[in-house]
Amino acid sequence: MDAVAFENILTSNCEWILEQYQALYEEKIMQEVFKDGKNNELSNKIFQIFGQSIDLQPDFKLIRADSLNSFIWVGRGYPYRWLTLHRSRKNSYLDIQSSWEQLKNDFSRYMPEITISSYYHKNEKASYGNNKIPVMRGIYEHSESDSGGPFFVYIFDTEQTNEVILISGFVNYPGHEKLLLLKQLEIIAKTLHKGDSG
Repeated sequence: MDAVAFENILTSNCEWILEQYQALYEEKIMQEVFKDGKNNELSNKIFQIFGQSIDLQPDFKLIRADSLNSFIWVGRGYPYRWLTLHRSRKNSYLDIQSSWEQLKNDFSRYMPEITISSYYHKNEKASYGNNKIPVMRGIYEHSESDSGGPFFVYIFDTEQTNEVILISGFVNYPGHEKLLLLKQLEIIAKTLHKGDSG
């Protein structure tokens, strides 16, 4: 009815308004990401090795796979965008300090050419369906290309007692804006599902 009432409505509904905006924003990005279809062959390959899968754009390629340790590394060309999936111990990701120590160990084991910079670490929660899940954000360095960029790690709980699935996204696009590319990778990470694409 007036400015004061409008402010009260906004204040009491701000969380819902932001959630609706975020959902619409992510839906638009998802439409753009998958406008040319999906790479069902690679998604099925991930399922065969990992037991779970994600939806990928058609130009994603397999970079590295370790079926024994359920590790997958996929990516696409310039600007470089990579995604990895691996399993880790849940109890190592229960507090902030141990989570960063475990993540460094995990990266060293599966991707020794990637190191986590100590300059920026952030832990937060992100929406995933009706839940909030832990997300880690930082900066990585890639020894082979002598460059790096931002990365994120989504930590998904599993039905196993002491196991989580980590999906990590990396962007390498020196001198250019990376936020949208990172957001696109996050949208892909959130497509984690049981079963193949088929």
